[in-house]
Amino acid sequence: MISLLIFVFQLSLFTLLALVLHYYSPRIGLAPLLFAIGGIIGLLNIIELNSLSIALEFGYNLRPAAHVFVPVSLMIILVLYVVHGTRSAQIAVIGIIGIDALVLITFLFLLAYVNFSSPDTIITGAFADDTVFNLFFTRSMVASIVAYTADMLILIIVYQGIYNHLKWIPKLLIPGIAIVVALWTDSVLFNIGAFLGTELFSLRIPSDVVVKTFVGIWIAPFAGWYLTQIAPESPDFLGADNRETFAILFRHRHRDKQLETLENELRVSRSVYNQLTQHIEEIFWLIDVDQRQILYVSPAYERITGYSVESLYKDFNNVMQIFHSQGRVIPQKVILRFLSSRQNIEFQIIRPNKVVRWMRARAFPVEDEQGNIIRYAGVAEDITERKKLTEQDFELAVTRERMKILHEFISDASHDLKTPLSSMMLKLGLLEKVEDENRRSELRQELRERASHLAELITDLFTLSRIEGHDVIEVQSINLNEIVETVVLDTAILAEEKNLNLSTDLSQENLTFEGNAEQMNRVISNFMTNAIRYTSEGSIRIQTWLEDDKVCVNVQDTGIGIPADSLDKVFDRFYRTTEARDTQEGTGLGLAIAKAIADRHHGEIMVDSIQSKGSTFTLKIPKTHDKIVSMTDSRRKTQEIRVLPPNF
Repeated sequence: MISLLIFVFQLSLFTLLALVLHYYSPRIGLAPLLFAIGGIIGLLNIIELNSLSIALEFGYNLRPAAHVFVPVSLMIILVLYVVHGTRSAQIAVIGIIGIDALVLITFLFLLAYVNFSSPDTIITGAFADDTVFNLFFTRSMVASIVAYTADMLILIIVYQGIYNHLKWIPKLLIPGIAIVVALWTDSVLFNIGAFLGTELFSLRIPSDVVVKTFVGIWIAPFAGWYLTQIAPESPDFLGADNRETFAILFRHRHRDKQLETLENELRVSRSVYNQLTQHIEEIFWLIDVDQRQILYVSPAYERITGYSVESLYKDFNNVMQIFHSQGRVIPQKVILRFLSSRQNIEFQIIRPNKVVRWMRARAFPVEDEQGNIIRYAGVAEDITERKKLTEQDFELAVTRERMKILHEFISDASHDLKTPLSSMMLKLGLLEKVEDENRRSELRQELRERASHLAELITDLFTLSRIEGHDVIEVQSINLNEIVETVVLDTAILAEEKNLNLSTDLSQENLTFEGNAEQMNRVISNFMTNAIRYTSEGSIRIQTWLEDDKVCVNVQDTGIGIPADSLDKVFDRFYRTTEARDTQEGTGLGLAIAKAIADRHHGEIMVDSIQSKGSTFTLKIPKTHDKIVSMTDSRRKTQEIRVLPPNF
């Protein structure tokens, strides 16, 4: 029993050693493995020459040479064939046959020395024993070479035949079946060639077949597991697809060179492909939309998401675990549509440690010769750090914008508050010196007017600063006609005081739009009060209408008008034409405020005027548009983008 355990350990050790040498062959080359197989053949012959045999208690004989080195060397030949191609296997087979032939030739020379030397020649050593070293042993050597050559060919033919024609057999079992059949061939052919016609023939075959069957079954899991699970990851792996069953025997010389070139090119391509997919930091995937399954996902998936790639191959729905979907259930077809989208899409994933990352993905169609899309290849990258830098740049831009607004506000306020304050201080000085009560009353009235104007100016400055500073405003569905009617009702008394004809022409179409009612009221009120203020006689007309997807309103007057060279300046802060300053007192901020409000609503203001004949101010606002939010709120909105595009 101890001998059997030693035998099993020896068999396992040499099997694993061969597989390890091949596993590291992409780094160290095939030379160590080929050196090992050459050494195995040498050891096989040396041990066989010494006829080492171990008799077990239950009637079977173990031969460490034939029962260890033959199956291990056969496994190496099969690995070379599957991984590196037919040509590599042929070279190994020819090399083994060559080593055996050299051993046989050397043996024949030794035999000649023993049997044909002169009587006065003295030969000593193990080979001088003619009872062992004789023609019968020569027969065994020749039978060994013939059987071993047949073993290697049968091994590859059986493997390729099962692979090509018996698809129902699991690929994991095919290497073991081929090795067992090859060992049976070895047992039968060797014993027929070496012992047929002798008493040993009937005694050796049953024992040899049983032991070699045991050996084949023992190493079968090693070979099957390695060739189906480990070897396919090698950059040199070619596989057994598209090979003829008897390719090891019948290959045209020109075809050999052509296929060898193709195999080398394929090996290089696989090596480059593996290097790219193994080391790039972007996730690469290949999906079949018709079958609704993922065909390939690069290893970067595990590094970026923290989840196993194998889980995707087992069940496509496992892709759901990476999406930061806030508990929403997303159908499989929706995910497939997302993964095959041709647009750049940004979304969030959540790692197993609950860390959220930003991703950007894009897919590209793979078409067949007829132009039909059969696959989608996609690339996804982690843009979290880039997103953080963008947000920091955005925050910096917001800060700069606010500082600019603050600077402009202080500059404007200091300039435009200085004049009325100086005037008020002057009148206060006069008020202290004047004793006439009527004059004092006039000065007090002028101070009230100046204070009122100053309060109006300060209010407009803060209003403009607040609007341009992008403070959050409430947006709702409002009707333009209702706002116009409210403004007309509020300003009608001012028109009556100046005997102006005020008329309205309101559209009967639906003029509902998204906006802020208070700010829209301010814009139209500004148009109306300016029209009344700068019109001494005539009429004022306000009109609404629908133009494509925009609601429109204009206010037309017959007032003093605006000079042509001032039309492009009227929306500047504090700008007032000479005629306007001579006619009425104002802050010069009304139209600037109106323009800022229109911009916030994605609208536009236009002015058409002829000096001394009147002006027309027109406002156009889109019925629907993105919600109006502050710059800070806009950043927050970006962070809450949905996991999948809206059309899902």
